[in-house]
Amino acid sequence: MNRKLIAIIFLLASISITGCGINETGSLMSDARKFIEEGNYDKAMGNLAKVIDEDEANAEARGMYYQALKLKKASRAEYRKDYDAEIKELQDLLNEDGGSAKVRSKAEEMLDKAKENSNKQKKAIITRKENAKKNAEENKSKYTSNSPLSTSNDE
Repeated sequence: MNRKLIAIIFLLASISITGCGINETGSLMSDARKFIEEGNYDKAMGNLAKVIDEDEANAEARGMYYQALKLKKASRAEYRKDYDAEIKELQDLLNEDGGSAKVRSKAEEMLDKAKENSNKQKKAIITRKENAKKNAEENKSKYTSNSPLSTSNDE
């Protein structure tokens, strides 16, 4: 009878310990999703690293970690106005399967904005180059017509 009681207590203890791990993992994953949505990628990656340490085969955590990493890199590129790098990071994220569908949706929106910003930036560069060329031509003709070297003296 004592053996049965000990076995039951051991079984209940095992179940409760396992249950706590599952709840903790769920909480870490939930918080990681929230952190990603808020743009707090370092905290998200910290939570996801803990989940992966506990369960290396957790494909969802691995996918979300990759997503958080790519979003972090994309955000840095956006801050630097390096839209080509931002586009690359977001396309890498979207080319991978796994992770959160909500994060993928956010990345698609960010990608559209990055492409728009890149196009605006490229147009602005072209406009600046054209204006600089136009100003250089105007200044060239202005200075050559007023230059004392352009008049000839036959003395």
